[in-house]
This record gives sequence, C-alpha cells and structure tokens, in this order.
Amino acid sequence: MTTSSQTRVAVLVGSLRADSLNRRIAEHLSANAPEGVTVDIVEGLDRVPFYNEEIDGDTAPASAVALREAVSAADRVLVVTPEYNGTMPAVLNNAIDWLSRPARRRCDRRQAVRGRRRDPHALRRQVVARARAPLGDHRRCAGRRGHRGERARRQR
Repeated sequence: MTTSSQTRVAVLVGSLRADSLNRRIAEHLSANAPEGVTVDIVEGLDRVPFYNEEIDGDTAPASAVALREAVSAADRVLVVTPEYNGTMPAVLNNAIDWLSRPARRRCDRRQAVRGRRRDPHALRRQVVARARAPLGDHRRCAGRRGHRGERARRQR
C-alpha cells in the first residue's frame, strides 16, 4: 500500500476485448486520475488459469501471483465490467477466486472494492458474495442518477 498522501487504485477490467468500452473507461480513468491518485489497470487476467486449489500453493502460477501482488499493493480496487447473462464475466469471477483463496493468503480484506457496470447493485451483491470484501459507496463511482430500472420501479 502507498503513503497517506498517495492513493493507489487497482482496476480489474472484466472484458478481454482490446477495444472494449470497459477498457476504454479504465484507460480514461488512468490517464485522468486526480493528483494524489494512481490508477493502475491490472493486466493479464486472460493468462490466469482457472482457480484450482491443487495448483495454488508455493508454486502458484506466475500470472496468479502477479494478480495478487498488484491488488495487494493497491489501496482500493475498482471493477469495470460488462454484464454477461445477468452475471459478471468468467475472467472477473476467476480473478476474484484467486484473490480470495485460500483464506490464509487472501488479499487484504480491508480494501474497498467498487464496481461500475449497468446495474451497480447487482455487481455489488456478487462481489460481496465472491470476495467477502467491504465495498465503497457505489453511488460515488456509478453516479446517483440511478439506472433506468431503479427509476422505473420507484414510479410504479
């Protein structure tokens, strides 16, 4: 983690496409981070093998070790992801598996995780269930104008 004057944010991008909207959002955030904030996109999620406790140990795959180190070095984690079939993409789910297991080596659970996608409430529930990590106020990163479905429910 960094000093109190510098905040480091690790960004997990849930889309593997090189020119995805989510990657462009993450790159924009990185390029336009305010003073005192460093935004690092965690690369290589596509090279992390599916989680298997038998390969997680003293000889864990280098890509999984790099993922854990990148997130452990950050003060905050931001998830920028599309929604696939009503849930998070497999690449993001797998990254959370590697970051949350095994319990004895799990990344710092005090790191706040924020999500940005079409339905921030659903992502919030999924990340809590998967990583058991505290979440920041989603309204600060997703805006509080509300998404269309939420507004429609309130009008009924």
